[in-house]
Amino acid sequence: MDFFNFNKTNRPAREYLIEVGSNYARFALVSRNKERLTIESFSSFSVPGDDSGNMFWARFKQHLEQFYKSEVRSAHLIVSPNYLASCVKVLPSIPKAEAVSHCMHVISHDMRIVPGEYYLDHNVTKLENKDLMAGMVTGIKTVISDKLLDIFNKTGIDLERIETSVLSMENMFVNLKLIPKESTAFTLRLEDNFCELIAMKERAATYYEVVKFGIFDIKKSIARTVYTQAAPIEIDFDETENILNNIGYPEGEGSYTVKSDKRTSILEKAGHPAQEEGSLDISYQQLRMLFAPALDVLSEKVGTFMSEYLKNFQNKEKISAIYLIGKGAKIKGLGNFLEQRLKIPQIYLNLVKISERIDLGPKMPDTIDLDELNLLPATLFDALKSYNLISPYYKIIKETHKAKNTVYIYAGVLIGFLLFFSLGLNLNMFYLKRITYRAEQSYSELMPLIKQLRYTDELNSEITALETRISSAYSSYRDWLGILKEISRLTSNEIMLNKVSGSSESGKNTAVIQGSVEAERSSLNTVLNNFIKRIKESAYFKDAKIVDTQHKSNLNQIYFKIECYLN
Repeated sequence: MDFFNFNKTNRPAREYLIEVGSNYARFALVSRNKERLTIESFSSFSVPGDDSGNMFWARFKQHLEQFYKSEVRSAHLIVSPNYLASCVKVLPSIPKAEAVSHCMHVISHDMRIVPGEYYLDHNVTKLENKDLMAGMVTGIKTVISDKLLDIFNKTGIDLERIETSVLSMENMFVNLKLIPKESTAFTLRLEDNFCELIAMKERAATYYEVVKFGIFDIKKSIARTVYTQAAPIEIDFDETENILNNIGYPEGEGSYTVKSDKRTSILEKAGHPAQEEGSLDISYQQLRMLFAPALDVLSEKVGTFMSEYLKNFQNKEKISAIYLIGKGAKIKGLGNFLEQRLKIPQIYLNLVKISERIDLGPKMPDTIDLDELNLLPATLFDALKSYNLISPYYKIIKETHKAKNTVYIYAGVLIGFLLFFSLGLNLNMFYLKRITYRAEQSYSELMPLIKQLRYTDELNSEITALETRISSAYSSYRDWLGILKEISRLTSNEIMLNKVSGSSESGKNTAVIQGSVEAERSSLNTVLNNFIKRIKESAYFKDAKIVDTQHKSNLNQIYFKIECYLN
C-alpha cells in the first residue's frame, strides 16, 4: 500500500496539518522519515455554539502562533462544516457539462448558496459497468478562505493545499482501498455539532449530506431526571461525558452508579430531606431509554439518506457496510445499535491506526486519542483529481500584501518627515519673528531640512512604480483555469486531448491544442470541424485554425494540431 506516495512528490520534511470546523480547530505537526509519518505534536480547541465569531478567530490565531515553529513553513488545511458547500449526486449518463450544471443548480437553488461567495471545484466520474455518473461540486466560503490566507500570511506559513472534509474522506478511503468495487459503502462521521454522511462506490463519492446533529444532541438527551426505586436522580450535563466515555449505549443488564450529592437539588424541591453522600444506581434499561430519543433521530436521518441514495439505482444496490469515524464514532454500543436498526454491518474505523505507518513522537503522550486526528492525514494523499481550493489569485495576494506593507512603511516615513518638517518650520518661524538676532542661526538649521525635500519626489516615484507593478501583475494574469475548463467542456467523447500549451508573441495570445479524433472514417473531419466551430463560438476564443493533421496506422483515427486565438 503506497500510503503517502512519499517518492512521488517533493514535499517538505515537516508540515502542519490543520482542520477548521464551525466552532473547533485541530492542529498537528508531522514529520516524514522514509515511508513513515511521525506526529510530533497535536493540539485542539473549541468554543461554545455552532457558528464561530470574533472569539473563535482570535483563539485560532493565538493557538496557531503558539503552535508555530519558525523552521516549519508549510501547511495543509481541511475545512469542515459549516464553511463548505458540497453537492454529490448519482446522475444518469449525461454529458459532463450537464452533470456539473445540475450540481451547480442544486447548490445555488436547493441549498440557497451563491456560487460567487465560494471557491468551487468540480469532478464528474463515470461509474464502471453502470449507466450512471458520480457528479461532485464542492467549495469553501471565500470570506473564510481569505481570512485563513490572511492569518497564515501574517504568521509566515505557506498554504500548500485546502480541501473540504468530503474530499478528504474520498481521498482517504480511495487510497486505503476501503471503497468496495461492486457495492456501496456508507460513512458516518459524527462530531460535536454535526454529522457527515457520504456514500462511496468504486473510486468515487456518490452521495453526500451534512446533518445538524452531533454528540451535543446525544448529551442533551441523556441529561434528564431519572426516577429510581430509591429516589429520583438528576443527571447533569457534565455527567453525560462520563457516561459516553465509560459505557456508551449499554447492552445487556447492569447498572451505572451516580453519586447521591448530584440528586440533592431535586430532592429538596420534592420535599425530601438532604441525604448523606452516597450513590444511586441507574439500570442499563433506563440509560437506553435516555439514549433512545437522540439515537432514533440519528438512525432516522441515516435511514432517509440511504433510501434517497438507493432510489438512483434500478436494480437492488448492495450496501457492504457503514463505516463509523470521527470523535463520536467511538461511543460504545452506537455501532451495534445502528447495525440492528439499519440491518447493515457496521465497522468502527480509526483511520490513523489502520495505516500502520504513523508513529507518535517521543514527546507525545501514549494516552493521546488518535481519533482526534480524524481526517488530518488525508490531506497528504495524492488525490485522483488534484483538488485544491486555494484562490487562483493567492500568489498575487501574497505579493500585494508585501507591496502594501512596503507602501505603508514609505507612507509612514513620508508623513513623519512632513510632520517633523512642518513642526520644525513653525518653530523656526516663531523664533525668527520673536528673536531677530538669531535669524542667521535659524536659517542655517532649516537648510538641511529644505534639502531633504527632494526625497519626496523620489518617494512618490517609487510609490507610482509599485502601483504600476501591482496593476501589471493583475492585468497580465490570464484565467487559464477557466480556459482549460472551457476546452474540457467543448471536447466531445470522440476527441482525446494530448497537450494544451499557451504562448504570447507579438502581442497575440494563443493556445495550441494537440490531440486525436477516433471515430468512423467518414465522420473524422466532421467531428474535428464541429470541435473547431465550438471553439470559435466560445467566449474565451476569437478564432481557431488547423495547423496540422495526420493519419496514422489506424484509419479511424486522425491526429490534429489547432491554434486558437484568445480574446
